Amino acid sequence: MPKMRQIREFATGPDDENRRLDRIVRRFLPDASLPAIYKAIRTGSIRVNGKKAAPATRIPANGSLQIDIALFETGRGTSRQEAEYSPGSDLGAEDVPILLETQHLLFISKPHGVLTHGANGLDMFVRARYPSSTSLAFVPAPLHRLDRNTTGVVVCSRTIEGARVFSALLRDGGIHKRYIALLEGELRGSGQWTDFIERDGGARRSRTIGPDEKEASRSGQYAETSYDALACAGGKTLAMLDLGTGRTHQIRVQAASHGHPLAGDTKYGGKEQFLGYLLHAWTLGFDEPPFDDVPSVLVAPLPEKTLEAIGSQFGEDLVRRLAHPEGAI
Repeated sequence: MPKMRQIREFATGPDDENRRLDRIVRRFLPDASLPAIYKAIRTGSIRVNGKKAAPATRIPANGSLQIDIALFETGRGTSRQEAEYSPGSDLGAEDVPILLETQHLLFISKPHGVLTHGANGLDMFVRARYPSSTSLAFVPAPLHRLDRNTTGVVVCSRTIEGARVFSALLRDGGIHKRYIALLEGELRGSGQWTDFIERDGGARRSRTIGPDEKEASRSGQYAETSYDALACAGGKTLAMLDLGTGRTHQIRVQAASHGHPLAGDTKYGGKEQFLGYLLHAWTLGFDEPPFDDVPSVLVAPLPEKTLEAIGSQFGEDLVRRLAHPEGAI
């Protein structure tokens, strides 16, 4: 008598709708080999609404997916619902200020010292906040990143629609980011830095390269940052910086290359200081808001310790201006 097949059944949700079966399964069973997945679909070990389906079958929003339990055992596959690890995070709402929560997106203010991705990072915080996501393959997550010691606005997805729309805007230049930074030296007035930046992934650092090197480099990318000096005192400058592009470590490497490294950013030539470097993603604006419940500009207030440091260096008048940024946006 043939052994009865054991299956696991999962409900499909809105974030799965119209996605290809093979692509969902590849993310749903990340440790299963691609040939094993296609064989399982072909032989009916993976079905949609109880029926055999082709790899290119589009998934319905309120259907079901049946998977032979043997695929989990041989491929050690895990899913959003079936993951054996807890998606919990030590970070709570009191640790990560929520700026705005909408139907598709979550806007948060990243604290100093917290990773965007990784152990106890913002990605784990977002998963823990939305544990009841009904998607098989989509997981709420940060949609861009800030360095560990950079603070300020980070946008996270709540739905796949939010992820798609925001990522498209980011790719097409419809999003504008403004930062506050403390620089070495006295930088006056306003201007623009334009460079080509090359990334050294092994060393986890970037550098600017000249025109001659650009011709030989396969990874050099154009970078553009506009600056506006807000105040100078004691050999340091507090500056407002607008990103024209979004390269890894862009502000840090460009500021250093133009003779004004971030104070405390020892990786890029800044002098060591007790609190490390000050770089804050202050505002995030849209040419056109992505959804009706999203404003045209989001502001992340500067942390209290940052405001205290600015006040002691540049005076309380500047602190009051920064605490009410409407006129600076």
